[in-house]
Amino acid sequence: MGGYGGKDVVLKIGDGSESAEEFTPVGQLIDISGPSMTRSVVEIAHRGLTDFWKEFLPGLKDAGEVTFNVAFDAALTSHTTWLAEMASEEVRNFELDFPSSASAGATTWSFTGIMTGFAPTGPHEGQLTADITIKLSGQPSFT
Repeated sequence: MGGYGGKDVVLKIGDGSESAEEFTPVGQLIDISGPSMTRSVVEIAHRGLTDFWKEFLPGLKDAGEVTFNVAFDAALTSHTTWLAEMASEEVRNFELDFPSSASAGATTWSFTGIMTGFAPTGPHEGQLTADITIKLSGQPSFT
């Protein structure tokens, strides 16, 4: 039975170029979680039901969020970019590469998203980190 280590997951952010967008790996990535996809349900129960069981239809899908933290270094351009992203009104392109078999290559989730959270943490005894949240917009693709 095979398995893959989480250390090989790579998150990349697009440069916004419309011709041939380049993706740069997020530097000093520690942990990553998501996307946390969900789907709502629409209740369609009515008074005519004789068995008193609620009935539902599938509702809208939400691609969720990707959350990650980095060993924060304000001297790195890629990290100061995150601060600028909080002020930005742009939706950005991202790629999340998961390890796969050597013959198959990496498995990639491509998505667009908006940065919705940036929280640096500087413990008295510990590493300076930043927690970052990206809200996905639209349907991600999985290749």
